[in-house]
Amino acid sequence: MSDIFISYKREDQATARKLVDALESKGLTVWWDPKLRAGERFNDVIEKALKESKCVVVMWSKRAVDSQYVKDEATYALNRNKLVPVRIEEVELPFKFEGLHTLSLLGWDGSKDFLELRRLVDDISAILGPSYAATSRAGKPLRMDAEKPEEDDLPFIGRQSSTVFFSERFGKSFPRVRGIQWFKEPEVVIERLKVFFAKPFVFRDSHPIWWWRDGDMPIRSFAILSSDTVLIDEQELVIDDFAAVNARAYHQSFLYLKTKPSDPSGLHNDASIHDQVASQGYAKEEFAIFRGRFILRTEYDDGAAVIDGKVVDLPGEATLRVRYLTPYNLIIAPHESPINNDDFEQRRVQFLNGLLQGQTTLEELTDAILKLPKRQFY
Repeated sequence: MSDIFISYKREDQATARKLVDALESKGLTVWWDPKLRAGERFNDVIEKALKESKCVVVMWSKRAVDSQYVKDEATYALNRNKLVPVRIEEVELPFKFEGLHTLSLLGWDGSKDFLELRRLVDDISAILGPSYAATSRAGKPLRMDAEKPEEDDLPFIGRQSSTVFFSERFGKSFPRVRGIQWFKEPEVVIERLKVFFAKPFVFRDSHPIWWWRDGDMPIRSFAILSSDTVLIDEQELVIDDFAAVNARAYHQSFLYLKTKPSDPSGLHNDASIHDQVASQGYAKEEFAIFRGRFILRTEYDDGAAVIDGKVVDLPGEATLRVRYLTPYNLIIAPHESPINNDDFEQRRVQFLNGLLQGQTTLEELTDAILKLPKRQFY
């Protein structure tokens, strides 16, 4: 059972992540869709999480009010008297929700005063009840650290759009590329990616570079693990094929990465690999690393692990990892890319799965992307 269920539109995921991190740092348990595990039935898990959560925080934005999924989750919570609406943009809510007292995190993107986020977390804690406002689940006093978050040490990107930023990085990393150019040697790919991901590529007011697959997330970190493996956020990616695509206009450029299977961690059996491939086109496993040892994802979520027969606390030292046990592929593109299009999401998955199966080509995917409309806020 979770204290809080977070309902949001996927395009608002970066803001949702900041709220989730702040709530969890206060000792509250939060369920949101990145916690879905491979092989789980989406609708069944969502229904169970909604039912078991003490309150449902709905993050209203211009995109969320047009999402039937968000409205359905808000209606479910409203009918059970556990809806906590939060405006993250100035937006007119659907009529049935308009009369409710709505909290706000208007336009908060990490560039504004951290006190606004702290105030919202305190308000949500108070709604859960006096015990949540005063103590954590472990019985320790709750507080938001007075220190500024890490983002405050980052520069601002200002008015530069993510497509312009991406295009400039693309040009410096892949000069002279016009059309589609393949890079077959992992060492060469890594050298180019080192230039592409030179810091800063994350800013206080923007995460301009995203990865796209059957999910989409801002890229927050990049590291080199070996001569053929990179770490993008939590994903360990063993490089197989790589292409830089600069087919037409600057805002349509993207990177394509196909990976080889990683060595399994040894923590799980292989029984679900076939089912995962059948349902999503690839198989993966999630685990964490704690002081050089692999631990289960469930232990990472619980904040403690059983090591050598003893329960060991994980004092914020464990790091989450994702390994792909079969070939996998993804796209790297700017946040404001035409790829960021809900109507294209299903086709994008079909193209990427087709590429893994040898049933389609990168040229066909590129042609489809070139036909997508330009984002309205250019």
